[in-house]
Amino acid sequence: ASCVQCHQQDDSVWHQSKHSHAWDVLVAKSAHFDPHCQQCHTTGYGLSGGFTNVAQSTTLVHVGCENCHGPSEAHVANPRQRTPFQAKEQCIRCHDHENSPAFQFDAYWAKVYHAGLKSAEPIGVE
Repeated sequence: ASCVQCHQQDDSVWHQSKHSHAWDVLVAKSAHFDPHCQQCHTTGYGLSGGFTNVAQSTTLVHVGCENCHGPSEAHVANPRQRTPFQAKEQCIRCHDHENSPAFQFDAYWAKVYHAGLKSAEPIGVE
């Protein structure tokens, strides 16, 4: 919700992506109880303030901004402070050979790049 205040167009791109429905994939496969699956289908799993469980973290189901950009409390407080993760480098944390064998970076990146950026440009820090 904090991100949307300044990044409305980016949020619109996210809502059209499969990332915005990542948790639903687990529920459909009855895998939403598996912590191994939750790591990639929730926001901030294992990080302070990140997803812990559905009852306590209802706003952190699905793949959100901080999965790609990192914990961004400092950026919210001061927009000149860049987000801590290089977004392009985060993809393979979840889209590895075991979980996403058909993953092709260029094809997937084109689906998630944000408004105003060319598909080859990084999102987040440089």
